[in-house]
Amino acid sequence: MVAQPQQSLCMAQRAATLYRQIGDMRGLARALRRYGYSAYRLGRHDEAARAYGEALAIARERGALVT
Repeated sequence: MVAQPQQSLCMAQRAATLYRQIGDMRGLARALRRYGYSAYRLGRHDEAARAYGEALAIARERGALVT
């Protein structure tokens, strides 16, 4: 993970967009978890909760834990 939360947040957002475009749900869930962690570190707790919630929903839909 990138040391700077803002940079990590931007990278995770870009990754999530790309994974969404190609339909890679596992990658999307991972990117959303990274986004959530970075948003949390920046004090953006509502954004973090939304990202974690979406990642969890993807994991449940797939019947798998996100690793």
